[in-house]
Amino acid sequence: MISAENLFFTYPKTSPLFESFSFRIKAGGIYGLLGLNGAGKTTLMRLMAGLLFPQSGNCNFMGKPSSERHPVQLAECYLVPEQFSLPDLSITGYLRLVAPFYPKFDEAFFEEAISLWGLDRNQQLSQLSFGQHKKMLLAFAFALNTKLLLLDEPTNGLDIPGKSQFRKLLAGLDTSERCILISTHQVRDVGQQLDHLLVLKNGSMVVSDSLANLSSNWHCTVLQESERDRAVYAEKQLGGYRAVVPAASDTAPETEFDLELFFNAAIHEPAAFSTTLYAKSTV
Repeated sequence: MISAENLFFTYPKTSPLFESFSFRIKAGGIYGLLGLNGAGKTTLMRLMAGLLFPQSGNCNFMGKPSSERHPVQLAECYLVPEQFSLPDLSITGYLRLVAPFYPKFDEAFFEEAISLWGLDRNQQLSQLSFGQHKKMLLAFAFALNTKLLLLDEPTNGLDIPGKSQFRKLLAGLDTSERCILISTHQVRDVGQQLDHLLVLKNGSMVVSDSLANLSSNWHCTVLQESERDRAVYAEKQLGGYRAVVPAASDTAPETEFDLELFFNAAIHEPAAFSTTLYAKSTV
């Protein structure tokens, strides 16, 4: 579906963001892309979409460099950025302007989605709030049925009911032949919908695996002080430590896989994951 080969990218007058960076993502599923501020999540998405160009190496989509921006590629890729501006049109006018570039656009699905969010296609975009703009754009993105859908902080700006409706729409999508990549710091908003996890740190993908594999090989559990040495990573809490431990060494009852805790473990102790097949696998 999409891959990078020895990719090098830097912004002017800054240290390189990616050097000899390689990865491969297969079609089929919803991927969570996590990383600290400045890790390169948004830049990576823009490289995938062909909106930024690497200085060397390639980011490939559908077998061709994304930077070539072939019409077939552009019709199968859509990015919803965190910040955006929309033209002074009605929602219907926006559809007439943009939807023809995406041959698999499902207008009936779009109507259902905006109705779920309390929007009407006759409304003027200039009269809507930022959160309503985000809802309209997400509904449009879901309805495009592109092979690659990139969502950068999609729940930012959504109200509490809006986040619930976002999850409902996302869960209802057929992702068997699509790749949906979500960059977010709000893992509790989308964690239950993710099939795969990617973690960026210092220009490297320190974790790249399915959540099924990760939760089978790593447990999130509670340890006492005397057990702390079993943990790859631990955070003190009332009554002990919330910890990530290898599943093979854990005899305690398994608890729900905690994405926030696991992310913190991957950031603070990347070697524990990058030296295993879990981080090196292609998902």
